[in-house]
Amino acid sequence: MSVKYVYAATWTIAAVVAAVGGVLLGNINGLSPTMSAIGLTVLPVVILGGLDSVLGAIIGGFIIGIVQNLAGGYLDPLVGGGLKDVVPFIIVLLILMLKPHGLFGSRRIERV
Repeated sequence: MSVKYVYAATWTIAAVVAAVGGVLLGNINGLSPTMSAIGLTVLPVVILGGLDSVLGAIIGGFIIGIVQNLAGGYLDPLVGGGLKDVVPFIIVLLILMLKPHGLFGSRRIERV
């Protein structure tokens, strides 16, 4: 198999999985303009877990979800609300300062 074929197959599979996920999410939650908040929360999850680690993304999702809900329950009443949506990005800033490759990402550097 050629490299171009493998890349094409990978992108095709990723597009199909994303489309099916979008259809299922649309059926569960309905379509609304506030759905962009779900997409914006994915970025901190992936950066926290590491861009090259699937297990890290899963663990990062649990961490961000738990911390986001704890902040919404305990800290939102203290600051007047809205902190629940900001906490994932605060976590991303901290992780990028401490471990730029994420919690489970590899640290290798490839020279091309």
